[in-house]
Amino acid sequence: MLSDKKDVGFLEDASFVLQNMIALEHHAEMSFISNKDEMFQRIADGVRRDRSKILYEMLKNPKSQEYCMSKHDLAIAQGLKELAKRKMEIGEAEQSKEYYEMAGRYEAIFRFLYSFSNGEIKENDESLFSRLLKKIKGDL
Repeated sequence: MLSDKKDVGFLEDASFVLQNMIALEHHAEMSFISNKDEMFQRIADGVRRDRSKILYEMLKNPKSQEYCMSKHDLAIAQGLKELAKRKMEIGEAEQSKEYYEMAGRYEAIFRFLYSFSNGEIKENDESLFSRLLKKIKGDL
């Protein structure tokens, strides 16, 4: 078992690792596309297998599309952080801040999906779902 419910930093650390694995997989795929070296294809495949293993171990009881949603959600959060860094580099601090805030909202979605998949949030918990929707819209 990967997680320990007493370790509050686990989910944040796992999110960071998975986001970087998604980015590495993407870079390996792009390297393969640009130079056709099969080594990069093998790297992408290995990273994908490891990422999938970790995510499947984390999402213990997915009820629907939580696995795929989590993967895409983390990829969005990672991409938004990259955009934020680039905006900061060119002096667009306000746009950078906005992208970091968006990334935070997507990371919150990941935490929700993790908690939902592991039975920590019940399907009929409308208050948590309402708060999540507000967070997604940026109302919080």
